Amino acid sequence: ALFDMPGVQPSLVSRDWVYNHYKWIVWKLASYEVSYPQSHAKQCLTPENVLAQLKY
Repeated sequence: ALFDMPGVQPSLVSRDWVYNHYKWIVWKLASYEVSYPQSHAKQCLTPENVLAQLKY
């Protein structure tokens, strides 16, 4: 999905880079939800947010 997004040039991003950053992004977004359940529950760790973080 990331490589099909507008503005993403697959030749500039390796699959290893995506795999590594994906793990850290999921960890970060999940930690927001666990640390702040009243304000961030089920809002941070979404496919849309993960893809946006990978893209930007």
